[in-house]
Amino acid sequence: MDPSLDLERFCALFGGDDLYFGDYFRHVLGWLHPEPLIHSEQLCVLRHEDLVNKKHVSLDRLHRFLFPDRPLSSATAATIVASTDFALNDAYACG
Repeated sequence: MDPSLDLERFCALFGGDDLYFGDYFRHVLGWLHPEPLIHSEQLCVLRHEDLVNKKHVSLDRLHRFLFPDRPLSSATAATIVASTDFALNDAYACG
């Protein structure tokens, strides 16, 4: 991929299935079918919208995936959720 490629051009290529590996979704599907290279227990799919709007649910799914035998306390979960709120992290704001 061209390192000078800007985001606008990348999005156009992505939407037009014109990346070096072709259609992104067909590319990812190739990992799963016909014979899975990645099995479902090795894969944790999180949607960006859920990471923003359903933080507790997303954190629970990610924690159970990464640490299935370790409990996560409510206090620790609350701290993680609070510390990942963009509105609270104004020090990292752009502009």
